[in-house]
Amino acid sequence: MTHNKLIFKTLISFCLIAFLSNNLYAQSEKNWYLSGGLSIGHMLNMTYGSNTGTATFLGVFGDLEIKRIIGRAQLTYVFPTSFDGSTNFESGTGFHGSLGYNLRVTDKVDLPLFLTGGASLIQYRNGIFGSQGDLFTDVSPQIGITLSPYYRLTNNISV
Repeated sequence: MTHNKLIFKTLISFCLIAFLSNNLYAQSEKNWYLSGGLSIGHMLNMTYGSNTGTATFLGVFGDLEIKRIIGRAQLTYVFPTSFDGSTNFESGTGFHGSLGYNLRVTDKVDLPLFLTGGASLIQYRNGIFGSQGDLFTDVSPQIGITLSPYYRLTNNISV
């Protein structure tokens, strides 16, 4: 899948989640909330094997909150052409799930705290000149704590 197709599908999915979230929010009577988000960022230090460099990524996530208990599913995709540490890097994807508690700091600021688990998958070729050679996939299980503060601009939009 090309990067442009991935970005387009991600944006369409994000718009669909926002639309459904708004309709479900109106029906939920504030007992539960469904939200989605999109992030684009730049990793200052990405390492696999002996290769180290920087890379750009795209992340998509969805949250479901019921009475302050919050769950999150997240997919992160690394753009292979943005990784400057190696010519044999083919793709990088992360799949993560989180469960936690959403602390309300003020009426506009929330501070979700999660226990997170998931895996990252990196595909690369073992050829001397980059694109040659067999394709290998490395999987790395990951666990941790995620702190994800946000500021509510309106009832439907947060940063």
